[in-house]
Amino acid sequence: MKLLFLLFTILFCVSSSADDRPNVIFILIDDLGYNGISCFGNELVDTPNIDSFAKKGMKFTDAYAMPQCSPTRAAFLTGQYCARTKMTSVVKEFVNMPKAAVIDHDPVRVLPMSVYTIGKMFRDAGYVSATSGKWHVDLNESENKQKLGKEKYFDSYGFSMFPKGETEGDPKRVMAHTTGLIEFIRQNKDKPFFAYLAHNTVHTALEAPKEYVDKYVAKGFKKYPSVPHSAEYLAMIDYLDYSVGLITVELDKQGLTDNTMIVFMSDNGGHYKIWGKHGDLRRGKGAIHEGGIRVPMIVQWPKAVKAGKVCDIPVHIVDWYATFLDLVNGKKPQDHILDGESLLPLLKEEAELQREAIMVHTPNYVANYHKTPATMVRKGDYKLIHFYGDQIDDFNSKKLIPGEAYALYNLRKDIGEKYNLIESHPEKFQELKKEMARLLNETGAYIPSQNLNFDLADWDFKIKSEADKAKKAEKLKKKKAKVVKP
Repeated sequence: MKLLFLLFTILFCVSSSADDRPNVIFILIDDLGYNGISCFGNELVDTPNIDSFAKKGMKFTDAYAMPQCSPTRAAFLTGQYCARTKMTSVVKEFVNMPKAAVIDHDPVRVLPMSVYTIGKMFRDAGYVSATSGKWHVDLNESENKQKLGKEKYFDSYGFSMFPKGETEGDPKRVMAHTTGLIEFIRQNKDKPFFAYLAHNTVHTALEAPKEYVDKYVAKGFKKYPSVPHSAEYLAMIDYLDYSVGLITVELDKQGLTDNTMIVFMSDNGGHYKIWGKHGDLRRGKGAIHEGGIRVPMIVQWPKAVKAGKVCDIPVHIVDWYATFLDLVNGKKPQDHILDGESLLPLLKEEAELQREAIMVHTPNYVANYHKTPATMVRKGDYKLIHFYGDQIDDFNSKKLIPGEAYALYNLRKDIGEKYNLIESHPEKFQELKKEMARLLNETGAYIPSQNLNFDLADWDFKIKSEADKAKKAEKLKKKKAKVVKP
């Protein structure tokens, strides 16, 4: 009897401990620039609901993602650098550049269902894991959803789907995803849950409810295609903030606020032409510079994170897998390597991180954003960029600067990346160069090589036209494939 009582006590304690683990809501925004919300410097739109996360939790000033959506989402779902997964480009946008300075490779365009995703980790740890919104890590997403059915498709990646939300008069389905999450919270309030809310906003097309757009027209902002700062774009941010407020109200109503971790983050920088400058950050979406990869990130978790805290330690979106694994006492297959590090010591202010550096590897040309193959490493205050064969100095320029090059910046003193310190800091350059080589080697990264067919005369000023020509050819190919012969 004593033995049975002891076993019952142990089981009860384990059960209570499991039930006491925090819920997690991860909100990923599409194309929200670093200064897209008030607490990060937006002076055009008030975002009180999102800002409240910073007031009640921790704001990360030096958080990084990839410069575009698919690579960022793959990094989050796997906890691995894109150098390892090889999903280094947007799944539907990769275009080969045959006359470029270096050889571009075809990146991975489908995240295999066999991958042990963050959703599977949560699910196996006893959580209800669900998602809604932009997926974008599968070139054949539409076909596979139709073939398997949406529920089975997401289940293969470790997620169920949010209940269907409100859709009437709802541009970008902001409220559909939000009300779906709210219903999910209601249905699972007595269980530990993980909700991955991946908004389609504030990406183009620029759409928001009429009353929100009218609000900014009345303030003197012009409608799209007037850019930057069109009334529609500012309205999208405002509408997003309103939706976030509804989530926090529901958590309060259910008594779940204190034991729910909410993470708010963007997948990359804002579109330079549509949003404009990211404060002092250089360039925007698509770029290896800070405007493309440094993003707003906030964490609210009242039970463990003190209010009003600010962290300036460099972190990366790959860190969230390791963080959540630590948070829920989860397990993963031994062969599923994680490139991130748990952020719990930072969130609880208990210790510093152990790693030396973080990396962003982008070995592909991205014509739409005048982006050439490059890798960046951030270690402490310093950032090193390696351009493998050429670069475009400014978003508004089409002039390529041929030749391999390195750029070293002290971001604490020069956040705008204006002053290359290669010559004045040779030891720091070699230190970060060595760190970059180590990370690329550890992840098995694809390294661009010299293109023997490089022709500057045929390549200069034609980065966009080459991409357009390839896209037209691909569309024509698909159109012909759909023709049914009698």
